[in-house]
Amino acid sequence: MKENEKQDSWKPIPTHKDTAVEAIIKALTGFGRKEAINERICVFCAKPVTLDSFKDELSLKEYHIGGMCQECQDNIFEGGSE
Repeated sequence: MKENEKQDSWKPIPTHKDTAVEAIIKALTGFGRKEAINERICVFCAKPVTLDSFKDELSLKEYHIGGMCQECQDNIFEGGSE
């Protein structure tokens, strides 16, 4: 499968979260986590997310959990990028 076809067919699936957690995320970011993931945007910075923008499978898995792009994950979990 070509890279563009792989990206086009990628359907991220948000993990289940309690409604209270979803409400907190939306209150903090202004975006619904599930909607952001389904639309392939970052819940924190609203930038588009592509399948190949993640550096590894763990980061991709984290996107399905928290909705953060690679850059936001790096900033949150690693204290910023080099």
